[in-house]
Amino acid sequence: MIQAIGLMRGTSADGVDVALVRINKNKIECRAFKTYPYPKTFQKKIFNALTLSLEETAILHFELGRFFARTVSSFLKSTKISSKNIFCIGSHGQTLFHRAKRAHKEGCTLQVGEASFIAALTQIKTVSDFRPQDIAVGGEGAPLTPWFHSIFFKNKKNISIHNLGGMSNLTYLSKSAEKTIAFDTGPANCLIDLLMRTKTRFLYDAYGRMAARGRIHKNLVHKWLKHPYFKKNPPKSAGQDEFGSAYLEKLLKDLKGVSLEDQCATLTYFTALSIVQAYEKFILKKHPLQEIVFCGGGVKNKTLMRFIQKGLEKYSIRFSTFDEYGISSDAVEAVSFALMAVYCLQHKVNHLPSATGASRATILGKISYP
Repeated sequence: MIQAIGLMRGTSADGVDVALVRINKNKIECRAFKTYPYPKTFQKKIFNALTLSLEETAILHFELGRFFARTVSSFLKSTKISSKNIFCIGSHGQTLFHRAKRAHKEGCTLQVGEASFIAALTQIKTVSDFRPQDIAVGGEGAPLTPWFHSIFFKNKKNISIHNLGGMSNLTYLSKSAEKTIAFDTGPANCLIDLLMRTKTRFLYDAYGRMAARGRIHKNLVHKWLKHPYFKKNPPKSAGQDEFGSAYLEKLLKDLKGVSLEDQCATLTYFTALSIVQAYEKFILKKHPLQEIVFCGGGVKNKTLMRFIQKGLEKYSIRFSTFDEYGISSDAVEAVSFALMAVYCLQHKVNHLPSATGASRATILGKISYP
């Protein structure tokens, strides 16, 4: 039996997710999970990452490393588990920038949160910075969690695991891992969260309540769905470069004079319809699909989920969440990086090249020793 800790934080920057994972032969369990909120000073820097100076970025990199280390120590204390009983920590880090490959532009990515502090202060081997190795072998650096999905659901086929994080990504599992289809469909929570942070004092639209009160401007949604990203064939990944604050500014020009509730409803419907169309274009035309298992923070957005399910209802697909399979929908990505860290230290492939477009399978992650 092996116990490991996974640390994950996405574009919402509301805090760091910590998961305690137990691996016993072929069984993967999440034994404990908790989210530790970020201080507002961290949130402000992360949200304005593209305006930070080199000095400010370097300071944030080290500050987050120390914060992650303190978080793990607090987590271990609360669960009454000794660091001696933890094999390793897998830390995704905080994404400040991600750009997929484009014509004349190489892909690049940056996750901060110096792992040396995590290893030194917790006295636990730490694996971090998983994405650059994928880019080095020709991949997009994302999505990485489809590898975990293929491990966890290895006995299932014709099923899709759909993560609604900052970005939306799906993993379609058929007969074998080599035939897995995985890609970012586009935005999930990112545009909705950006709108809320820009126009309100809230970080997100809790349970989709504001969107539920608004009217959808469908003419604008169909205009926005002409974005070139949605036409691009998988594998593909999206980031703030495509669907960040600059893009939201363009959408808000189209929404000028529209109530905040209508803006939120229209962005939420746009997000949902981009997901529906991704299934219709890249999965349902060619492959049988029996079930979609949702995970990520977007699962709590009831309006977003309702729009997605309404758009796909004619296909008689079963909708479920990761919770039904024994892992909290919020914890899935943290669990993924815990397992990736274990495989890295065991010198095993923790990578699914069909998901990222990489030229070959490899071992992702950089190791920091205590």
